[in-house]
Amino acid sequence: MNTIALSSTKQRSESILKKIVNDATTHAQFLNTVSLLEHIGSRKILITQSNQNSSEFILSHAAEEARHALFFKKKIRLVTNKPMLGYKSEDLFSGFSSRFYFQKLDAIVKRNLKNTDIQKEKLSYINYLYTTILIELRAKEVYEIYDRILEEGNFNFRLTGIIAEEEGHLAEMQKSLTEEDIHFQTRLPQLVEKEEKFFHKLLLAWEKWIESSTIPLVIA
Repeated sequence: MNTIALSSTKQRSESILKKIVNDATTHAQFLNTVSLLEHIGSRKILITQSNQNSSEFILSHAAEEARHALFFKKKIRLVTNKPMLGYKSEDLFSGFSSRFYFQKLDAIVKRNLKNTDIQKEKLSYINYLYTTILIELRAKEVYEIYDRILEEGNFNFRLTGIIAEEEGHLAEMQKSLTEEDIHFQTRLPQLVEKEEKFFHKLLLAWEKWIESSTIPLVIA
C-alpha cells in the first residue's frame, strides 16, 4: 500500500494497549468496543451503499466487517467471565469517544468532497471509499500492535487473519479510488493528516479513561 505511514502514534498506542490487556475487565470492554466499531462499519456500508449498484465488492466488505464484529465479541469470553451481550455503555471502553472518532472521520471526508468536481451520483460511494481507507489504515496499525502484545502476553487468540483481510481491503480501496478520483494521490494525504489529529485526541480520551476508570470523556 503506497500511502502515508501512520507512525507517530505507534509508541503511544502500544503503551495504552499494554495497560488495557493488563486488566481483564478493561480488556473485555476494549474488545467489545472494537466489535461495536466493526458492527457500525458493516451497518453503515449496508445503509449507505444499498442500491441498484450494490456490487459483490460492497456486499463482501459489509460481510467481513460483520464477521470481524463477531470475532471480537467472541474473544471477550477468553479474557473475562463477565457477560457482555450487547453494547451497553458500561460494557464499552471510552465508548462515546470511540464512536465519535468514527463519525468524525465520515464528516471530515464529506467536507473535503463538498464543492468538488466529483459527479453527484458518485459522492456517496467515493465518501465510503475514503472513510473506509482512513479507518482501515488506522485499524491495521492498531491491530498489528495489539496482535504483538497478545503474542507477548501468551493470550490464546491472535489477529493474524483479520490483519490480512485489512491489508486486502486497503489494496481494494486504493485501486477503486485510483479509478474513481483523479485527485486521489493528493487528496488522501490531506485526509490522513486530519485523521491523525483526531486519533491523537482519541488516544488522549483512552488515556484519561484508563486513569479514571469511571469518567467517560468526549473528544472535541
